[in-house]
Amino acid sequence: MAQFRYIRKVTPLARRKLAIEWNDGSTSQKDMSDLIRNRAVFRPLTDPGMFAKVTVINNGRAIQWTDEIDYCADALWIETRSQAESPQKTRQRLAG
Repeated sequence: MAQFRYIRKVTPLARRKLAIEWNDGSTSQKDMSDLIRNRAVFRPLTDPGMFAKVTVINNGRAIQWTDEIDYCADALWIETRSQAESPQKTRQRLAG
């Protein structure tokens, strides 16, 4: 049985990237540059102030910038899973 992934925290980074912390403690990054460049709905995110407004919604099942711009947790998980960092590796990195 597949387990849903939930976003615990999302942090906007430089160069239109997002740092994502998942409910299992793993972390990943998503480069949003291609989506922003190639999809009209995401173009308002070229404004750094707008991009910085990202928040977690729907109990961690999505992220959102405005009522019209959001992104599903499942898509983010699939797209970033190859670069996801395990909870243990995250703890080691943060410890020093």
